Amino acid sequence: MKKFISILLTFFVVLFSSHVSARFLAVDPVKVVDQNGEINQDILANPQRLNLYTYAVNNPFKYVDPDGRDIAVVYGAPQGKNIFGHIGAGVTNKGIYSSGTKEDLGSSFSSYLKYQSTYRDSTVYVFPTSTEQDEAFTTAFKAARAKGHSASGNNCADILGAGLKAAGILKKPAALTFPGLINSYMMRKAYEGKVSSIVTIKEGNKEWKAIDKHLKQFDPKKE
Repeated sequence: MKKFISILLTFFVVLFSSHVSARFLAVDPVKVVDQNGEINQDILANPQRLNLYTYAVNNPFKYVDPDGRDIAVVYGAPQGKNIFGHIGAGVTNKGIYSSGTKEDLGSSFSSYLKYQSTYRDSTVYVFPTSTEQDEAFTTAFKAARAKGHSASGNNCADILGAGLKAAGILKKPAALTFPGLINSYMMRKAYEGKVSSIVTIKEGNKEWKAIDKHLKQFDPKKE
């Protein structure tokens, strides 16, 4: 006589959870000591996270686990003489990646959003990614930007598009050479359920507490 066992599993984007054992079947990719030998103090502060099979403290319905695997695409609406708007992106723990604006690569994402809000509306689309995707994005973005910024041939959308294509988020950057076109693509991805969250920031916004809390992971990691 053969015995068949039914296994109930739920897939939480990156890991499967077992309904029987009430545990995840693979370990949390973020460990107490990273590949560079650095200790993650956030994990030490919460002993429950030392069990690598209890991803998001074993409660992914209640908690979000920003583990360095997200890219936030920021669309800035047209304003004044700029009829095309602007497009940039933040990478978790790596800051803002924007071409054609005053910010240095990898500088404060929060400061970038606050300055943009002084003269335009912005929409932030957060995409779940892997560490490999984050690295591919930053490498491709820097390479495209190194060719020189040009409004007519290598603008903010072209440079960001190169990074998003390398990360597998954008499929055809050559056809999306304007910020508004990439924004439309982001909206379509949101409709398809590929975006984990969307944050709208109005010009002149004064309420930053909730926004900072939600998007603080995109600020550069403090050494």
